[in-house]
Amino acid sequence: MTENAGRVHARRRHRSILGATVATLSIASGCSSDAGSDAGAADAATSEGRAPVIIEASERYLSHTFEDWLRQADAVVLAEVVSERRREPVADATSPKRYPVGRTIAVEVVEVYWQREGHATPDQFEMNAWGWMALETGEERPSVGERSARLEVGHRYLIALDDAGAEAKEALWTILGSGAGLPADSVIGVGEHEAQIIREPGPRNTDSNQVADAVAGLDADAAGALIAQRLNALSQATQGRD
Repeated sequence: MTENAGRVHARRRHRSILGATVATLSIASGCSSDAGSDAGAADAATSEGRAPVIIEASERYLSHTFEDWLRQADAVVLAEVVSERRREPVADATSPKRYPVGRTIAVEVVEVYWQREGHATPDQFEMNAWGWMALETGEERPSVGERSARLEVGHRYLIALDDAGAEAKEALWTILGSGAGLPADSVIGVGEHEAQIIREPGPRNTDSNQVADAVAGLDADAAGALIAQRLNALSQATQGRD
């Protein structure tokens, strides 16, 4: 495992276990209106074979530019999701008929391309991820944030990670936000995104993601090297202004 250490002075203002806070739920059954054309070709279903529930979320901080990653990420890695487990919801008489069911995934780090000084990335760790939505009908459907990776078992991703437990001196790694999990089954842009299996990288027609656009179609090593180069260059420029 190779490592590129990034030395950065800028720090985040907010931390979140999930990388996002859901402020409002605008839930659409099946796929969002533009999801199928996010990249060249996609299968509009999850690996479970069920169309997902797309959740509109309000994030605590942004994760779509190199500056976002520099300010708020502690590592950039190629990782594979190797297993998952359901987190049982707490049921009581006041529970709504529609409610989320959490999921914890085990992530295996394949390669570390960049990390902030003082933040050693483990070889494997667990983190929370999008799970399921229990519907009024009693059915559970996979849930995913709008324009986010669901982080499906068996798929690889180029991920910007936040060491959310650093201040408490405990391990609590989590994805930075919706723009920080790029499908990387073969080249960047191929794999799972928004609970769809994307077969070909292509131009995005959703909200602009500067990082994803810069590395689309590259293999993971080339993409990781480019991201590390950009982050280190931004870090030096930031230090020069201090």
